[in-house]
Amino acid sequence: MSELKIGMTVWIRLIGDEARNKSGDELIKRGRVTKVGRKWFYVAQDGWDDALARRVSIETKLDDQGEYVSDWKVYLNEQKLMDRMELENLRSGMRVFFNDSGRNLSLDQLRRIKCILEED
Repeated sequence: MSELKIGMTVWIRLIGDEARNKSGDELIKRGRVTKVGRKWFYVAQDGWDDALARRVSIETKLDDQGEYVSDWKVYLNEQKLMDRMELENLRSGMRVFFNDSGRNLSLDQLRRIKCILEED
């Protein structure tokens, strides 16, 4: 909890319904911490009044609007957000690549891929 400070900048990744029909940079917003408690902290998006701040779980970094689905995932570090988005894009690209039944990889290519996947 000591890493959270009032006034610190955080990065918000839109998820759930708020991410619908958005992509790329539209999914990322900046915000600031307005209040820190034991279980929750509050984040206002840049340009928002503090009264509009959303409650976010310290444990999961997900917002809580009293619904079953969160609309925000909050990152305390911009690099962690960028790394997470790159990871998801790479996974998605690999899934598409290997699910494409039209791919004709040679035996040598498959062996090299297997070696990479078995690395520590």
